[in-house]
This record gives sequence, C-alpha cells and structure tokens, in this order.
Amino acid sequence: MAPVQKRALITREKILTAVETLLETKEFEQVAIADIAGKAGVAVGSVYSHFKDKDALLPALMERRVDRAQTRVDSFRRHRGMDGIAMPIGAEVDLKTTVRSFFLAARQMMLGDLGLVRALITYRRIYPDRDIPRRAEVNEQFMDTFQRALEPHRDALAWPDLRQPTKMAYYLANIAYLDEAVLRNPVLTQSVALDEEEKLQAFTRMLYLYLTRGDEDG
Repeated sequence: MAPVQKRALITREKILTAVETLLETKEFEQVAIADIAGKAGVAVGSVYSHFKDKDALLPALMERRVDRAQTRVDSFRRHRGMDGIAMPIGAEVDLKTTVRSFFLAARQMMLGDLGLVRALITYRRIYPDRDIPRRAEVNEQFMDTFQRALEPHRDALAWPDLRQPTKMAYYLANIAYLDEAVLRNPVLTQSVALDEEEKLQAFTRMLYLYLTRGDEDG
C-alpha cells in the first residue's frame, strides 16, 4: 500500500473510532462534525474529505459493527469465549452453564461495542428499508452456534426441533440488554433495577425453564 493510501486509511479509522466513542455518551444528532474532528485529532476538512456529511458515516460504522460482530461470533464458536471472557458451552458443561454462557455472549455482542450499537439503532431509524450486508448471516451464525451447543443436552430438552427455542433465546437475549444499548440513563429507579449478575441469573433461569419444559402443548 502506498504511503498516501496508508495515511488516508489511518485517518479514516481515526474518524470512525472518534464517532464510535462519542456515541457512547451522546445521541447521533448531538454529535457535530467539529466534535468528530476534535476527538479524532484531525481537521474538519479531513472529515469531509472522507465522508460527504455526517449521515455518510453510518454505513461505514455498520461495516465496522458487522466486522466486530463476526469476530466475536467466530471466537464464541471456536474458542468458547469472547473478548477474553470464558463462555463454556456444549458437551463440556451442563445445560444451565451453556445457557448462561449464551447470555454472556449476547450481552457482549450487544454492549461490547456500545457506540456501534447506537449507530446501528440510528441507522435503522433513518434508513428503515436499507439492508445491512452480512448482518443476517452473522446473526444466523450466532444462533446456529447456540443450537449446536444444545444438541448434547437433548435428553434434558422439551423441544424435538431446536430451531424455535433457539430463535426465542436469541430474541430474549436481545430484549434483555436492549434498554442498556439504547438509553444512556436507566428507565428504572435504582431501587427496582437489577444489577448485571441478578439479570444474568434471572434470564438464564427463564431460558433454562423454557428449554426444559417447552410450551403448554409440548
């Protein structure tokens, strides 16, 4: 790669990292190009040389989000962990541990890149009909990893077809941490809110019971 191209790529990454960081504490609409340039340590003109306007940053942030999600899913699938956090699943552990690890992984997928998740929510709001390349594929890989991890525990499961409970698990895991991803300030007061471990235990138990008991007709 030529030096000029390399410098341009480095500057572009600095800009995207700056936006990602700013979105951890601000809404997209509150972030100005000048804020981005200041955070990235570049001139305002440099931002415009890479992105025609602020909205043009969103597709690039979506690519970064999917790339990061793919890396995490690969780590969960191959190494039973994510971002240095052990997440044992499958035949090596019992069913409840597998379920707990799934929720840990889902939480890390949702909150490990808070700025990018908030960019994703903004993107879906501004461009509700636009597809995000590879996003569905990565989601499928994550669900498939969990479904395969459930296979060794079939004797304990109330579901002959694991696809439906896997989809429900994925939905539940996303809902469990959606408020933390969307909102900078919690909705619930401190006296009634669950801390991280309480929430993890509660949702693990809920999903475990759902998997082992099935629905009313199961």
